[in-house]
Amino acid sequence: LPKQALSAVLEYFAGPDPFSRNELLGKVVSLATFKRRKLLKPDEGEKVARLARLIAHARFVWDGDDEAVRKFFTSPHPLLERHRPLDLAFSELGAMKVERVLTNILHGLPA
Repeated sequence: LPKQALSAVLEYFAGPDPFSRNELLGKVVSLATFKRRKLLKPDEGEKVARLARLIAHARFVWDGDDEAVRKFFTSPHPLLERHRPLDLAFSELGAMKVERVLTNILHGLPA
């Protein structure tokens, strides 16, 4: 994936605080590496694609309400052992847990 894909995902979540942007960036690739490369490695691209897929799922759940989506991803969730969905989204197992919570919310099940 081109690094612009990662930039787009970062911009979706990052506010005016550059620390939060760099914190998220560090979950995929170091800042120095990001500046140097034009393309992400396959495993880095998978993390970005996984997070983008979760964002799309959450936007569907909340009918495109980006504020609700951001709040969901950045708030600790009881079904995720008080972890923020955003922190879990970068691993396959974590993403599966987040997807399960989103599906429960969509279908009106306990979430």
